[in-house]
Amino acid sequence: MTTPQLVPIQLNAANPDKPLLVVGPGIGTGVQELWDPTVAHLDADFEVIGYDLPGHVIAPTSTAPYSVKELADAVAKIAKQSAAGREVYFAGVSISGGVALELALHHPETFTAVAVVCSAAKIGEPEAWEERAEIAAQNGTEVMIPFCRDGWFAPGFHEAQPAKADTLLGILRDADLDSYVTVCRALGTYDMRADLPKITLPVLAINGAHDEVCPPSGGEVIAAGVPQGKALVFENTAHLAPVEEPMRTADELRTFFLTAS
Repeated sequence: MTTPQLVPIQLNAANPDKPLLVVGPGIGTGVQELWDPTVAHLDADFEVIGYDLPGHVIAPTSTAPYSVKELADAVAKIAKQSAAGREVYFAGVSISGGVALELALHHPETFTAVAVVCSAAKIGEPEAWEERAEIAAQNGTEVMIPFCRDGWFAPGFHEAQPAKADTLLGILRDADLDSYVTVCRALGTYDMRADLPKITLPVLAINGAHDEVCPPSGGEVIAAGVPQGKALVFENTAHLAPVEEPMRTADELRTFFLTAS
C-alpha cells in the first residue's frame, strides 16, 4: 500500500482570514464540477480547496494499491499545508465521505468537524467492487456510464440539468482506467463501522432519499455510532448532493461547521 499523490485545487479566492474548507469528490467525478455550485453559496464564509481523485481530470495517475485511509492521509497533508493556523473543515462525497471518517479518526488535530456526504461507513461489498473493477478493466470506464447515470441523479435532474449531468459523466468516461480500477479496489477494503465510537470530532452525515448506493440508513448508522454524530436526509437528492441541491448543501454545511467551532 502507498499514499497517493494529491494536488490541491483552489475553488474560490484564497483568503487566510476565513476558515478553510477542504472538499472531496466521488469516484468518477471532478471536484470543481461537483462542488462549484455549492461553493458559490459558501464564498462569504470559507476559503475552499479541493482535490481530484488519482487519474481523474488532470490529477496524477496512481495505480499502486492504496486504502481509503491512505487517501485520507494525502488529504490531511494538503490540508495542513494550507491551514495557516485556521479552523479547518472537511466535506466529501461518496469515497471522499469515507475520507471524512478516516480524517476524523486519524487526524482530529487538523480538523474541527467533518461532513460525510452521500456516503456511509461501509459502501457496498468487497466482491461487488472487485467485480466492478474487473468489468471496467476489461471494457473501459465508459461501461459504467449507464449505471452511474441512473444512480448518481435523482429523478428529473438529468432532464433539468443536462449540461451538468453530462459533464460529470464525461469525467467518468475520460478517467484513467488503471487509476479508476485502483479506486474501486480501495473502496472494496473500506469499512469504518467498528471505528465510529472512537471518533471524537462532530460529524454530519447527509444522504439522499433517492440514493441506492448510500441510502439514508448509512447516515443513521454514522449518527448512532459517532458520539457527536448527526444525520440529515435530502428528499430531492440521489448520490451527488453538492450539484443536485447546492443551496441546501451549503446551508447545512455552514450551519454545522460554524456551530461546531
